[in-house]
Amino acid sequence: MGTERIINAGDKTRASNIEILRIIAMFFILFIHANFWSLGEPTIDEMAANPLATWCRTLFESAGIIAVNCFVFISGWFGINFKLKGLVSFLFQSSFFYIGTTVIIGNGWNVRFK
Repeated sequence: MGTERIINAGDKTRASNIEILRIIAMFFILFIHANFWSLGEPTIDEMAANPLATWCRTLFESAGIIAVNCFVFISGWFGINFKLKGLVSFLFQSSFFYIGTTVIIGNGWNVRFK
């Protein structure tokens, strides 16, 4: 089956190709943290002086945003253990915070925002 390896360890299966994709996504996430946040956003002067480097930085930033979504989806997929108790707990927490924020933002306690 090509380069895909699935290693069985008891009940669990290990998809190496998905793990590699997750590792690559991690590197892209680290890159976007280092790119714009430490170097700052490209200015018009930088774009005029070195358009190729600025274009590459912006391209990698866009790919990094996709990598964040990919990392979250992969982590969520392998972290799913469906149980009815977990679903009820999730729905309770969601409802609790939804009602709480609605009361606070909806001026339920006469909170004034300026």
